[in-house]
Amino acid sequence: MTRRMKYKSSMIAVMLLFFAAMAATKSATADDNWDRIGKIKLKANKKEDSVHIGMEEGWYRWIKFEAEGGRVHFDRVTVVFRDGDKEKFENLTTLGDGDETRTLAVAVTLKRFIKRIKFDYEIRGDADEVEVKILGRKGDKDA
Repeated sequence: MTRRMKYKSSMIAVMLLFFAAMAATKSATADDNWDRIGKIKLKANKKEDSVHIGMEEGWYRWIKFEAEGGRVHFDRVTVVFRDGDKEKFENLTTLGDGDETRTLAVAVTLKRFIKRIKFDYEIRGDADEVEVKILGRKGDKDA
């Protein structure tokens, strides 16, 4: 192996280590406290849809949403609790591919389970559907 080839191999190894360290650092941030509690594919030919949240996932105190595959505007998001109460968030935001909403406080008391989440929305752009991941956090917002 020539000196030049050894240098290239060393540089590639250093770059791979750098990117591995970056990925590990990102996954070790506060985002580790967020669980994916659901997902839904919002269709361009519809204006509303809902997703049921399982009982084991339902007691989250904070939620947020992340879009994949296109742009979606949330006119209203309604969180429905097991006891029948509802919490509505109006004109939440427009998310692009990979964007996420701000953190939403949904259950001040941990005794309220999220039963389902209803989305009133509009797909923007030319996507046929946008997948929305629902993320939940059980403890303090900044923990």
